[in-house]
Amino acid sequence: MRFLKLIIEGYKSFQLPTEIDFTKGRDEPGRNVYLIGGMNGAGKTSVLEGIHLCLYGQKKKDVILKAINRAELLKGNAACLFELHFETDEGNTVIVKRSWQAVLASGCHMRPDGLEEKLTVIKDGKRVTVASPQMWQDYLDATIPQGITQFFFFDGEKVQEMAADEHAAYKLRSSMEAALGIGFVRRLIDDLKHLRDEERRNRTDISDEDIRLKENELQIHRRKKDKLETQRAEINEYIEQFSKELDERKKRFSSLFGFDPDSIEATKDKERRRVQLSSKLSEVEHRARTLAEQSLPLALLGRHFDPLRSQIEAESERRKQAAVRDVAEDLSNAVAEAVRDFEATERQAPLGEAEYRVLRDRIAGVVRQFGPGKDARQSVVALLNLSETAAARVLVRIEEVEGAWNGEFERLLAEHQEIRHRHEEVERDIGAAKVSDDEQELFAQLQTEMENYSTQIGRKREELRQTDEELSRVNDIITTRERELDMLYQRHCGAKEHAAFLAQTEKAMELLTAYMKALRRMKIGRLKASTTEMYKRLASKGDLISDIEIDPDTYLITIRDHQGHVVQKQNLSAGEKEVFAISLLWGLAQTSQLPLPIVIDTPLSRLDSTHRDRIVSNYFPEAGHQVVVLSTDTEVDQDYYRQLEPYVQHAVHLLFDKHREMTTVQEGYFWRTH
Repeated sequence: MRFLKLIIEGYKSFQLPTEIDFTKGRDEPGRNVYLIGGMNGAGKTSVLEGIHLCLYGQKKKDVILKAINRAELLKGNAACLFELHFETDEGNTVIVKRSWQAVLASGCHMRPDGLEEKLTVIKDGKRVTVASPQMWQDYLDATIPQGITQFFFFDGEKVQEMAADEHAAYKLRSSMEAALGIGFVRRLIDDLKHLRDEERRNRTDISDEDIRLKENELQIHRRKKDKLETQRAEINEYIEQFSKELDERKKRFSSLFGFDPDSIEATKDKERRRVQLSSKLSEVEHRARTLAEQSLPLALLGRHFDPLRSQIEAESERRKQAAVRDVAEDLSNAVAEAVRDFEATERQAPLGEAEYRVLRDRIAGVVRQFGPGKDARQSVVALLNLSETAAARVLVRIEEVEGAWNGEFERLLAEHQEIRHRHEEVERDIGAAKVSDDEQELFAQLQTEMENYSTQIGRKREELRQTDEELSRVNDIITTRERELDMLYQRHCGAKEHAAFLAQTEKAMELLTAYMKALRRMKIGRLKASTTEMYKRLASKGDLISDIEIDPDTYLITIRDHQGHVVQKQNLSAGEKEVFAISLLWGLAQTSQLPLPIVIDTPLSRLDSTHRDRIVSNYFPEAGHQVVVLSTDTEVDQDYYRQLEPYVQHAVHLLFDKHREMTTVQEGYFWRTH
């Protein structure tokens, strides 16, 4: 099969009918690469999508409505059209036309259910009329099976997805079996199983009602399983679509505002931190002001605290000494009387009056030594006249003021300085992500849209989780019911002719199962060899890889080095993982032996120069008999173009007019014309 022409109209940036002619240069031997250049946003991905939509349609009309060219929608023309010409292996020329159109009345809001899909197939110049469009869809699916086109029509994101997924091969099991031709055998086995089950219903040792009830119960659960699988597929489609919409909004946001929209949450966290720091700063300032109001007036008198203490202590000492002086004479007389009485008692000779006066005067002299001298009494002036209790209260207050001002206030000042520094840092970080007032409306709109899509993705993923749980539960029930029904069938199959037929059916199923296993081993062997060969040619460390093993039952892949050690896929570089994914896609395409064109959209965007060199020189020329490469000027640049030129059949580039918001096809690849 070979693509001849593709026409896109009214889809995204392709406003007018835009034709890509794949027949130019096809007769030159050895040239199998058709190069389509385009800057980001010019419509490269739309070309790949156009092929898919033309061949397989789109069940979700809202997806089509969102992709219709905006300029045409504004005119009231809600329509888009795709037309693909291809040549079959039998030499037939087939034209597939698929369009969606609705009449958009003035002032009315267009709804997805208002779109009408139309499919037309022309074979060898004659329009074919069929009773149902589904019949032609079945024909297209048989000619270009949708399950395996992901190995022939893919983009860089598909490669990156397979590269990042440790179990990508296992998840693609059904598609890989279709590509390897195993699906036909499995379908035949399923058909024989269905035929066997039909025959088992004719058993006579149990009632037909028993079988019928059990079959109805099983059928109910199978319908429920089918419904859940359909629901699961729809949820995945919604998640994929919402993810694409979210990515588009993020790209637009980054291009408009110069920073990653994922940093918005970080900015919100910083904003909350800023509010917290502002509150903390206000709290510290309030405490400092309160402390200042309570202590600052007294603290300003700090230089007078020491003289005040000295005055209080001097006046206190003066009061003590005055008290001693006041009682000195009475104390002297009392002591002298006590001594005289002692002398009289002990010595039996009382003191005379003269001796008593001498003794009293000496005692009075000693007592007066504790009182202030004349100079001291004159030097201390009673200014405060505080009681002992009041004086103690003043001294305690002085200590409180000094402690608060010299300790707490300094700590508050240090804390205030630290918080203010952190607050200024957060302010600067927030300021770097601010937008101007003129951009606030667009900023808020994009932010709201991104939040809405993120919310929808979260909801759909929760729905997917619940659906998977329910599907697992239903599968367990089906397995149990099938086992129970098998037991009933075994008892029901009593007739000899039925038994013989069932035995032959079982034998055929066993032979087909054995054949399927052998076929799988053979196909897996070819796939392994093809993948290993291409990986060694493309990977920068290909000489370190000795073998790539693919489990024929699980399709899990094991990479081994020359010592036989397992090389973990996560230990490969990002470029090597992508190269591995490309090698696997190439191996599947080769093993399938289906002569389909290869369409690759931006496959080099994340690869380093070494891997790009190898893909350009070793993969593109040998990927298939017709290879359509959609590339930017930084992927297939001038050097790579010269390297690839001997294999280039023809080259065009997509030119996007930003003023008219419209894409046109220009001959030549960027700098080169034909």
